Amino acid sequence: MLSIVIDHDLRSLWLSLAEPVSCYLGEVASTVLQGFHQEFNEEIPAGLPAGTRVAHKTGWITGVLHDAAVVYPRDRTPYVLVVLTRGIPDDKVARQLIADISRLVYQATVPTRASQSR
Repeated sequence: MLSIVIDHDLRSLWLSLAEPVSCYLGEVASTVLQGFHQEFNEEIPAGLPAGTRVAHKTGWITGVLHDAAVVYPRDRTPYVLVVLTRGIPDDKVARQLIADISRLVYQATVPTRASQSR
């Protein structure tokens, strides 16, 4: 079976779960996102501060590693991050790359106390 993933499509799906239009859809989205409590947390969650809530789904085959998430920073609006990799033969390198991207996005999206006081 061939599975093709496009970053825009994944982002749209996760945005619809993170920001549902109606109250009913909000309940459905909340239930779906709760189901994404992962045991594999070496990608997007690894780049986040400890205790940051995240609902994410990983996927991988040889040379391909993905993670898509809704990140819930404390006292901030949630955001969606989708990272797709391919052609990286070492899974450890790909996982670290995704964690580094996650860290950089978090730092750019969620101001620290030091940057807020400037």
